Amino acid sequence: MQIVYHIGVHCTDEDRLLRSILKNKTLLKQEKILAPGARSYRKPIREALQGVMGGAPGPHLRGELLSMIVPDQGDVNRLILSNENFICVVPRIFERGRLYNLLESKIDGFQRIFFQDEIEIFLSIRNPATFIPAVWQRTEGRGLEEYLQGFNPASLRWSSLCARIIEVAPHVDLTVWCNEDTPLIWDRLLHEITGLPETQPLHGGLDILADIMTEDGVAALKDHLQKTQDMDGETMMDIKVDYLENHLIPDAMEEELDVPGWTTQYVEKLTHLYDLDVERLMSMPGVNFIRP
Repeated sequence: MQIVYHIGVHCTDEDRLLRSILKNKTLLKQEKILAPGARSYRKPIREALQGVMGGAPGPHLRGELLSMIVPDQGDVNRLILSNENFICVVPRIFERGRLYNLLESKIDGFQRIFFQDEIEIFLSIRNPATFIPAVWQRTEGRGLEEYLQGFNPASLRWSSLCARIIEVAPHVDLTVWCNEDTPLIWDRLLHEITGLPETQPLHGGLDILADIMTEDGVAALKDHLQKTQDMDGETMMDIKVDYLENHLIPDAMEEELDVPGWTTQYVEKLTHLYDLDVERLMSMPGVNFIRP
């Protein structure tokens, strides 16, 4: 079985990817693709991973998990899972002063449980200048220094995180994209995660653009795309960019940063380092990087 796991990172998706995918339930069923309800797998997989840390999984563990997640396994070839807390919950992101300290143990445990399956990991990344404030704000009053536990924000490299995934799971397919690009690549992400060809129409491909564009703009874009369905990917991207620029809701893409001690210059420094890190990821072996 192909098992796809979208594992975050935190404050990038908020389960919107799952919601868009589920707009295609009938098609997915026809193609033997299942995106089950989160309650059927998030807690069972978390408990299973805790159980195999430092030990071998029981011989029946995989079957027991799949029987809970996929009642009729004969009708499913591709299983789509999503959980931003797969590695850890928000308060533990910088545990021991290391970004996602539990990453290796969780990835290793998952691949050991599902060793006979084809595993794909999907990961959205985000500018540290906005990622760190966003996750920190979800920690209910902890000071930033206390939360970071000695971690230096300027040292955050998503390429290093991806290298850690590849090192512990070299046979797992890894797909990465920037959260900032999601409005323009959402349709492609739906195709990548479902494994369906880009020629297959899917519902939900404009969901993120619809959050930041005017209703008239979205309607006009849909009409334009429907009338010119045979265009290539580059032409379609140019059209999306044009409509986004002309129909963007004012301030829809602006993010307020209120971090004590972070100056404009420091935020610009973090953003520059992120841009360099993204360039590194684009050519990184073992990474399928999706960009506009």
